[in-house]
Amino acid sequence: MLKRHTQVFASVLRLMDMFLAFGAWELAYQLRFHWINFPPASMVPSHEEYLKAAFFIAVLTGFVFAFSGVYRLHKVILPHRELSYLLRGTLSLLLLTLVAAFFYREFSFSRIHTLYFLSSFLIILFFSRLISRSILRWLHARGTHVEHVLLIGNGVSANKFIERLESLKSLGIVLKGVIEIGSNSNSDIPKDIPRIGKIEQLNQIIQVNQIDQVFIALASEDQHMLPELKKILAEQWVDVVIIPDLGTFRTMHTEIESFEDMPIITIVQSPMTGWNQVLKRLLDISGSFFAIVIFAPGMLLISILIKLTSSGPALYGQERMGLDGRTFRALKFRSMQIDAESETGAVWASENDERRTKFG
Repeated sequence: MLKRHTQVFASVLRLMDMFLAFGAWELAYQLRFHWINFPPASMVPSHEEYLKAAFFIAVLTGFVFAFSGVYRLHKVILPHRELSYLLRGTLSLLLLTLVAAFFYREFSFSRIHTLYFLSSFLIILFFSRLISRSILRWLHARGTHVEHVLLIGNGVSANKFIERLESLKSLGIVLKGVIEIGSNSNSDIPKDIPRIGKIEQLNQIIQVNQIDQVFIALASEDQHMLPELKKILAEQWVDVVIIPDLGTFRTMHTEIESFEDMPIITIVQSPMTGWNQVLKRLLDISGSFFAIVIFAPGMLLISILIKLTSSGPALYGQERMGLDGRTFRALKFRSMQIDAESETGAVWASENDERRTKFG
């Protein structure tokens, strides 16, 4: 339900962000070359080229923001975390834009315009999120776009679920009450949460309270009741979600998926898979490229000083181990004499080490 509940809203947000990126690019053009024009531009470039680029930026925004996690269950993301996703997505967008502009030889885009775009886009995004959250709160306060849920269970998992709902008011989920299992004396549910009946009254409770969703959070010792609950709920037109009691795995990041109709729980999963891996690779390559361009003069100076103060190559290569145990040759600036370890072997450097070069 949570995923379905946010898919439409996330799609609307993506379209809105694409529109805002287009508008911010156009706004940056007006600010740079007409309204502010600081520092003064020597000429006003073709607006047509910037307009074509605006469409590219808009489409790229939708993809980059999606890969950066901006639209991942948007309504249950805390504001400060959402802002970090937006900042990460915007910086990734800026980096990919600079790379694309570098290889696009038919037209040279203003770097100052890009800075105007970055600042204006971040400001527009910030206020758009404030407005969207305010609209959601207003709709929820009027009882619009909310879902009424029922919780079955009284263990630790049930209490954790209630705490999550309380901390995320913008979710639009209203807890109508709880049906406890077993003795109330062993309940972890707060006293102020309504107890609205027993299992035998489940059908009536769902109809009277207009329940849209039933959450089942049974403790391990109560799992035997699942078949009975499934049989009762099969007669109702409601969504049913089971909150597993994971015990010692509760504090870990888990994910439930299907393997040939068999539900399995993933406890640890590498984030470097699929499009995340592709995006990271692109960012690594583009980031390394710009780092080389920026630091090239300094590295050239260091190489010259090494050659002037000692004989031999400026770079020193060593075998290193990378991803999946694969080895690669790492190059670094040489700070010791040639064959410095031929007699002593690989040992730690020390203060006033005789093997060190003058510049090293």
